[in-house]
Amino acid sequence: IALIEDNIIHANISQAGGGGVFVGANAIVTLIGNQITNNKAGFGGGVFTEIESILIIENNLISHNSGGLEGGGIDVSGAINTEIRHNQIMANQATYGGGIHVLSHNQALIEANEIIDNTATFGAGIYAQADADISIQDNQFANNLAQEQGGAIWVGKPSASLLEEIETNIFDENL
Repeated sequence: IALIEDNIIHANISQAGGGGVFVGANAIVTLIGNQITNNKAGFGGGVFTEIESILIIENNLISHNSGGLEGGGIDVSGAINTEIRHNQIMANQATYGGGIHVLSHNQALIEANEIIDNTATFGAGIYAQADADISIQDNQFANNLAQEQGGAIWVGKPSASLLEEIETNIFDENL
């Protein structure tokens, strides 16, 4: 169990995952009050998590990170339970999921975040795919830009359990 709190995590580079923060397999990690900015990685420019992890991301600034392929700001592809609340997720970029990338068997709550000015080919704000069980509520999506599809949210290969709920969000000028 790890608590990462009130740090400045700036301008780090990883060729693989987690330019700013890498959460290893089977970990339980809470990120609170950090500034995670200008980091670069192949996956999860700001934050990346491996398989079977539990992750709470709360009250952070996650901005200007580059995820290369997936998750410019946050890539929680390997997590089994994720809570992303009250963050500013801004100006991140990736091919899939400029702001947030969620994939696989993840139960994710994405709540009360500002998801603004992110760019991606697919899912500039959020990219969600393949049996993820996600609740997206009370977020502000503004000025996110997808070159192909999903300015705010892109959902691919949905199964019956993919999206539990998308409600009470504000969507403004996402393309």
